Amino acid sequence: AGHSAVVINLIGRNYETHNSSFEDVNVRLAGDIAKVCTEAGVQRLIHVSALAANDPHATSRWAQTKRRGEEAVRKAFPDATIIRPAPVFGPEDRLSQKEATVAKFFPLFPIFGSDSRIQPTWVLDVAEAILNATRDYHTAGKTYELAGPRVYTRKQFMDEILDIAGLWRARPVPVPSLLAAVPAWFLERIAIIEPYVTRDMLKQYAQDIVRDDSALGYEDLHITPQSFEKHAVSLLRR
Repeated sequence: AGHSAVVINLIGRNYETHNSSFEDVNVRLAGDIAKVCTEAGVQRLIHVSALAANDPHATSRWAQTKRRGEEAVRKAFPDATIIRPAPVFGPEDRLSQKEATVAKFFPLFPIFGSDSRIQPTWVLDVAEAILNATRDYHTAGKTYELAGPRVYTRKQFMDEILDIAGLWRARPVPVPSLLAAVPAWFLERIAIIEPYVTRDMLKQYAQDIVRDDSALGYEDLHITPQSFEKHAVSLLRR
């Protein structure tokens, strides 16, 4: 940081392990990075958070710590620019391709939070927004919510994935969070790598993750966000 004019913090965690908690990574580390940037005289700090942080009533500890991480960054580096991306789609994503892979092997598979709303965004739009923020000092101290042009329920988004991927025999089965909690607890304990679902993820899936219409967004960074449909074929039919 001592030799940097701009620092971009993309570090985060969406599930916990024995060695790193949400609090450790999303709050303490975020605040520590901001403190080091201040001490080192860094001119610009771009902190990449998550759109779920815009909900002060979120029950997910992941979303709560994302919000508190933003507060820690602001306290240590008031002029930080905060970027809140919606769930991101792109090559090797955890959104569309994860679900399409499951559907290929399991024609009947669970879907959680089927009626909650999401507003997926293209990964390169997020990258361009971060780059534009670094170039424009007027973005200092501001928060931007980056969301795609269309709002889906999770069930609608899943149906779109299956249709474009040609997985017409696959059927997502809505599973209530209470019913899924015990299997999620078990998966948390046996997973060697990222678990398929955790109890906190169930809370994430139950949350509406959409942009606040009054918030700054892509248009304020001179970007027209691209739709999922524009890129879905290249992502899902490889």
